Amino acid sequence: MRRQILVQGRPCTLIALLADFKLDCDTRDFLLKRRTKIINGRKYDTETAKEIGYWSNGYPCSDFNHCEETLYLKKTGEYFLYGEGGALTEYARSVCGGSTGGSRIIPMTEESAKEWAVEHLECDEYEALFGEVEE
Repeated sequence: MRRQILVQGRPCTLIALLADFKLDCDTRDFLLKRRTKIINGRKYDTETAKEIGYWSNGYPCSDFNHCEETLYLKKTGEYFLYGEGGALTEYARSVCGGSTGGSRIIPMTEESAKEWAVEHLECDEYEALFGEVEE
């Protein structure tokens, strides 16, 4: 449930309030990102897990095509992906008959984490995480 505050006597969510301000992308992202989720009885938290890989498609965060993903490793050895993107990405969410940007935490097996890393990281980054690969 989103918390509402009163602005000039009208109820307003923090997200709606922030949308009225011209914030730089880093500040807006910090304030709006959801970083913790419980999925199938397991907690996934970007603040306590180790960031081990990052990818961005290079679009600015204000672009509908903007997409970025971060691969994390939990202390338990579990992997998960935190992804976010604009209204024209796989992270979009439906709002009032249209779509807007969104984010999602996706649990991953070691195998799926390796597949993601092959697609999104450089060779030396992959080998630093998962070991050297034969030629």
